[in-house]
Amino acid sequence: MKMKKRILSAFFMIAMVFTIYPQGAFAEGEDSSNKALQLGTGSITCYSAADGHDYIYFGEWENSPVKWRVLDDQTNTGNNGLFLLSDELIVTHNGGNIGGVEFDDTSNEWQGSNAQSWCKDFATASFTDTELSSVIKTIKDDEEYTTMGNQEYTSVARTQILNGDQIFFLSLQEATNPDYGFSDDSSRIAYFDEINSFHWYIRSKVDSNITILLVEDDGEIQQYVFNISGDAGKHILPVRPAFNMDTSNVLFTSAAEKGKITGIGETLSSVADYTGSEWKLTLLDNTRSSFTVDDGEAKTSAEVGYSNWSIPITYSGAQTGENEYVSVLLCRNRR
Repeated sequence: MKMKKRILSAFFMIAMVFTIYPQGAFAEGEDSSNKALQLGTGSITCYSAADGHDYIYFGEWENSPVKWRVLDDQTNTGNNGLFLLSDELIVTHNGGNIGGVEFDDTSNEWQGSNAQSWCKDFATASFTDTELSSVIKTIKDDEEYTTMGNQEYTSVARTQILNGDQIFFLSLQEATNPDYGFSDDSSRIAYFDEINSFHWYIRSKVDSNITILLVEDDGEIQQYVFNISGDAGKHILPVRPAFNMDTSNVLFTSAAEKGKITGIGETLSSVADYTGSEWKLTLLDNTRSSFTVDDGEAKTSAEVGYSNWSIPITYSGAQTGENEYVSVLLCRNRR
């Protein structure tokens, strides 16, 4: 079988001493922090004022990959994982019309709202089963919180406002947290189609039972009266979802562009250097249990020389399809 089928769950442990590696070969102790292919979540970090955000492409919406901004290298509950926010607004294109979601038409409570239902539908529509298994079911309380600055808002405390939610909107506190990169109004501006900014909801409510909080197209937080008297009161807005990722399911991180490119024919080329901030993930795929591999017998450097070094690999049980190929070898040094 040709090496053009992508194997997400296979680890090839080759007992050889290498001085020159094929594409994707990492030796024990090797520093790969500046490489286009890295183990686990690699060099993905939280926001910093000096370096900005890292980004991950994960899931699809309207046949395009969704770009997520890494707000933190731990979840919004302080546990292990990544806290992610869509970099752009999520909209629905229907001909020349741009669609979104109304927060709700009877209540400004997150639990049970149209907004929460939309997030549930988005999760199943945008992520594969393997991707969805890496999206944490978040349980979180929101404390009362008052914004600082020219316009003050105080959000209402809610116990378990997130109660097993996988996709959700930011809270007032999260949307104004400078540690996430939200240092001023301009940092909250979000776009769709790369050029058009628009309003987006947050999940928190204030004391009033007839208002909702949202971020305006200039990044300022405001409250609006939601629909209480028919269509005239509706706010149909694009969506900016967030979620927590379980990083224990991440096998490899590769540069978004040319992170796992192959060489000529069926050979694997060397791992390129990379200092960018946009990544794709290779996840543990438990559906590949039928996959088996035989790494054959590799020829030693004394037999063929490093320049012609090769390992024959045969395997069975792979799922075929677009973009499936062997992308990485993990190599263990033994002397």
